[in-house]
Amino acid sequence: MSATAEDAKLAKKVKLESDEHSLKQLIEKHSCLCYNILQKFNSRLKSMGINTDDLFKEKDYLVYKAACTYNPEKKVKFSTWLGNYTRYYCLTLLSKKNAPIPVDEETSTFYLNKISESKHQELEATENVKEFISFLLDSLKDKRAKHIYMLRYFSDSGPKMTWKKIAKKVGVSSQTAINIHNRAKRILKNKIKSKEINDNV
Repeated sequence: MSATAEDAKLAKKVKLESDEHSLKQLIEKHSCLCYNILQKFNSRLKSMGINTDDLFKEKDYLVYKAACTYNPEKKVKFSTWLGNYTRYYCLTLLSKKNAPIPVDEETSTFYLNKISESKHQELEATENVKEFISFLLDSLKDKRAKHIYMLRYFSDSGPKMTWKKIAKKVGVSSQTAINIHNRAKRILKNKIKSKEINDNV
């Protein structure tokens, strides 16, 4: 069994059976990843008055929460899911402190705040960024939103795709595509300010 398949099996047992042994195995395999991401946010969180000692103590709980929300049908490794979940958790803490969203390689996903005004070349994101945006969009009920965002900002075809072309690919009118895009953007902004990953579109 591959590591990816094994992680998926363990996460499923945690989610459906609250299996402590499976959770322990996931923690042993992935708590280091969780710790490293928390460490990257450490100074920023401290500067906002957040007790990071308590935060590091929660890393096992973050593994548990990631396991409970993990969906292997998304074709994403558990380690990627956990990494994105941990980043999201840290960013929501910063947002609740009204901190400006930091823009670096790990958190430039939050171009979402100004994504429609950005030039296409400014959004030539790393795989981490693309995966994280994909992670957020996966939680929206209207699955067309993810398709639209991927076509508009992460297409390999070069210049930013026009609304007309996007609409044709998605099977809606140009205005409907724009409306879905703007509604998703508004909801994602609200998600950043909360700790809830599940939202509606």
